[in-house]
Amino acid sequence: LQGGKKNTTRNIRNDGNKNQMTASRAKEEEMFVQGCIEKSLGNSRKALIQFQECLKINPQSAATNFEMAGIYREFEQTDRALLFAKKAVEFAPTNRWYVLRYAELLQENKMYVPAVVVFKNLSDRESNNVDLLFRYAGALARAEKFDDALKKYNEIEIIEGVSDTLQMCRIVIYKKQLDIIGEENALVTLSKAFPKSMEYKRRLADFYYSTGQSEKASLVFKKMIASFPNSAVPHLLLAGNYNKIKDDENAFTEARCGFLISEESSLTLKINVLAELYSINDSAAPLSTIKYKRADSLCAILMRVHQNKPEPFVASGNYQFKRGKMTEARDMYFKAIDRGQIDYSAWKKIMAIHNNLNDTESQTKTCMTILELFPSQPAPYYYLGIIQLNKKNYAGAIRNLEMANDFLNENTIDELKITMALIDAYRGDGKNEKAATLEQKINTKLLNEAK
Repeated sequence: LQGGKKNTTRNIRNDGNKNQMTASRAKEEEMFVQGCIEKSLGNSRKALIQFQECLKINPQSAATNFEMAGIYREFEQTDRALLFAKKAVEFAPTNRWYVLRYAELLQENKMYVPAVVVFKNLSDRESNNVDLLFRYAGALARAEKFDDALKKYNEIEIIEGVSDTLQMCRIVIYKKQLDIIGEENALVTLSKAFPKSMEYKRRLADFYYSTGQSEKASLVFKKMIASFPNSAVPHLLLAGNYNKIKDDENAFTEARCGFLISEESSLTLKINVLAELYSINDSAAPLSTIKYKRADSLCAILMRVHQNKPEPFVASGNYQFKRGKMTEARDMYFKAIDRGQIDYSAWKKIMAIHNNLNDTESQTKTCMTILELFPSQPAPYYYLGIIQLNKKNYAGAIRNLEMANDFLNENTIDELKITMALIDAYRGDGKNEKAATLEQKINTKLLNEAK
């Protein structure tokens, strides 16, 4: 049907009687072929016009109705597409492609029960077609005929064995049925069927944790450690599991075991586990002395095992920064810079440290470097502006502070800092009117926010 001119013309002729081709039938064939060409070129609207002309000549053309259904489906007009697909099936009920599209469009129009009937008829004809059986089972599930869908998945397993797709389809149904045992069995089956895959064991462990079975989760992670002794991942996952149940001692022990394994691909997970165990986010509770010591210990391992990567040094710098150890934090950040590009957040902390230490020389060099890497960030302009303001270089201060203000995103605190410095710079440069206007603007804004 869709392969070329020869198949196309045969389908058109089969739509009606087998008399000698008339002029109108020849015209129909010509327009149909042209429509197929336009469709293949991506000109769907032009193709639609050709097919509409075909239907004027022969409304009972199954092939043309089929193509019309496809185009309206492409246009996301599934209700109209369904009408043409239904006609295609009425005129050629044995064509599997027509019937298949009709069934799919029934589903897309949320007519799940009729779709089940159509898929059943198709699958009865092709009982060993796994793809078709999957579609049929999916239709049954959408129609909430869950037990029938599971029976179909059993038939599929007999034909092709256990697969990820098959088990995940079952799990979707088990979740809807709140069948925890069924979901567990499906995950256990996957884990046993693919013993060399860490992913399936991880899914099983995650399931145990999410259902409040932390001991079973720990057992799975321990089996993963035995199966994959050279991988840091099982240790890190087990550390995360211990952390979730507030077992700090074992969480640290497993994290340490994982951190000691020099597996490059696990570095991101190590950093994430570190942040999870010893969070220093603004919303997190303050770390105890022992937790800081453990974080420092893990950072030291990371810096030794992944000594050429910047991330461990950034992590260490973050912990030092949080405790107010500015010199030590700055040293870590610069070590990270020596090992490659680091993200802007670390650079921003370096600027804050320079400012805290009143190191204007280092601040100037750092800001100029940052502007080469991140030219649209406001902070380096702000700090340069402050340095120039303190040196009474008002013109330079105004230039940088205005740039900082231009690049500022929605941040009231930074805007206030920049604006107050800019007011001082305007006054220092004798631009009192500008200073007064800006001061009035910021006062009005603060008053409105207070209201």
